[in-house]
Amino acid sequence: KAYLDVFHKILPEVVAKYTDGDSYWPSSPQAGYEVDQHAGYENRSGDMHYWGVWHGLHPFEDFDRYQARFMSEYGFQSFPDFETVKTYTLPEDYDIESDVMAAHQRSGIGNLRIKEYLSWYYHVPDDFEQFLYLSQVLQAYGIRMAIESHRRAMPYCMGTLYWQLNDCWPVASWSSTDYYHRWKALHYAVKKAFEPVMISTVSKKDKVEVYVVSDLLQDLESLIHMELIKFNGDVLYKDSVDISIAKNSSTRLLPFGLNQFQEQDLSASVLVLKIFDKGRVIATKNHFFEIPKNRQLPDAHIQIAVEQTMEGYNLRLKSDALACSVFLYDERSGLVPEDNYFDLLPDEDKVVNILDYKEIPDPGYIGVHHLGATY
Repeated sequence: KAYLDVFHKILPEVVAKYTDGDSYWPSSPQAGYEVDQHAGYENRSGDMHYWGVWHGLHPFEDFDRYQARFMSEYGFQSFPDFETVKTYTLPEDYDIESDVMAAHQRSGIGNLRIKEYLSWYYHVPDDFEQFLYLSQVLQAYGIRMAIESHRRAMPYCMGTLYWQLNDCWPVASWSSTDYYHRWKALHYAVKKAFEPVMISTVSKKDKVEVYVVSDLLQDLESLIHMELIKFNGDVLYKDSVDISIAKNSSTRLLPFGLNQFQEQDLSASVLVLKIFDKGRVIATKNHFFEIPKNRQLPDAHIQIAVEQTMEGYNLRLKSDALACSVFLYDERSGLVPEDNYFDLLPDEDKVVNILDYKEIPDPGYIGVHHLGATY
């Protein structure tokens, strides 16, 4: 009763009396203005707080099923970086079920809920540091799936707002940056998922549906390059097609057919998509045909070199095979790369700009995690 009195009687009267006709909306999520229109999962009007993923144990794929006009809250947890966890633990606490790790958890179900979801999509590691890393990779995987689904649904869905940005103490939570402002894998993922032009893909039985989502306010005449490659670098197919990208919309392109590749093991292949505008790459997407734990990932070997520039330092990376979710860190702490938790394609020459560092970058101190191996 107190809630209804405050939000449906007192506040609207105050706004009407003390403003010059300012608009008022009673709450979120709301399917309509009235008391009985607080929204749930099944209501497609207004905005939706969707917690089937996490609280309801829905799979990440259900982000495509539960949508509304504005997805104003949804999320998934991860642990902070190992460097952050070290600030509130001792080595004997390095177990997600230890008392200290349980105390630094906002949700009573949280630590084991992360582990359960992780088992659905990834191989659950025994190593504590690897588990922290994979929890972030998992969070980024799920929430990027949500954002892409919502953006693909334009103009039906015209807003997506994940929970949450930051933390008020060092803790496992739904945040994309931790208490010390270290970017989790999620923060890098949503930066890419919210780029003005984005490629999104969906696997169907015998094809891959390809969408291009644009928030630009002008149409674009562009080129999309498609390359199907094996994880060891062998090229199975490549082509380039002229495309038209409509302004402020989601455009479904012609699908990528798979019938001609029936003899190939696509669990060991990736479809690499790039959109060019005036010769410049403006969007990329790596489409995998299996969930991460079912991919036939090779034992990739990554070479790292440090380059000094006029502005500071770069890292130059190269791998002899596909390396997924590459996480770079400095064992002395303090390294802030411009990009992280990325896929490194075989023989790709990738340069990562270093935004900040406490010590001069040195390959001898730079650690690498990626799916399938730890360096």
